[in-house]
Amino acid sequence: MQLSVEELNRRQHACEQSFLHQGITFTVYGNNQATERIIPTDLLPRIITAAEWNRIDAGLKQRIQALNHFLRDIYGEARVLKDGLVPRGLI
Repeated sequence: MQLSVEELNRRQHACEQSFLHQGITFTVYGNNQATERIIPTDLLPRIITAAEWNRIDAGLKQRIQALNHFLRDIYGEARVLKDGLVPRGLI
């Protein structure tokens, strides 16, 4: 089935509206424009190479590990707070 550009745009907009109505959003703090934004998504899946996926996979694992270390510290010794790396008001 082939869809026109207009129909693809209409469906993309409908998807975004559905996300907004379902609360599939995130908040951007400190931005004077719209603070509530929908999770970005595409109607058509993006095809990536194995090399691109491996890079994404490694980055996600690194960030998860960093987040786990941060949370372990916050709920433990709280060194990031004591050393002033993170203001207490953010936690």
